Order: sequence, then structure tokens, then C-alpha cells
Amino acid sequence: MRKFRSILSHICLIFSGVFITLVILNLYNPTMGFLTSTVSVVYIILYCLTVIALSVATVADNRRY
Repeated sequence: MRKFRSILSHICLIFSGVFITLVILNLYNPTMGFLTSTVSVVYIILYCLTVIALSVATVADNRRY
């Protein structure tokens, strides 16, 4: 189970990096329409930050054992 959580944490870090990249691309070129709503951009940023914090905490906890 610990190995599964570790792999899942790394996958979550990768996906949150992809979402943050989409937000940055949307800020530089909004005509492409990656994210059309300001509320969705805020929710995606909050989601990515919490996923990064949780993933880093899980990976750090797994490295202790």
C-alpha cells in the first residue's frame, strides 16, 4: 500500500505541474481559450497547490521508512 501511495503522489505532482503550465499558458495567450472562466483558474490553482503540498508530505513521509 505504501508503494501505491508513493507512486500516486508522484503522478499527482506531475499532473499538477501540467495544470499549472496550462494556467500560465492561458495567462500569456488567452485567445487559445484553455481556461475560459476566472473562477475555474482560481480553483485549478488552489487544487494544484494543495495536491503539491500533500504529495510532498507523502513522499517525505515515505522516505523516512
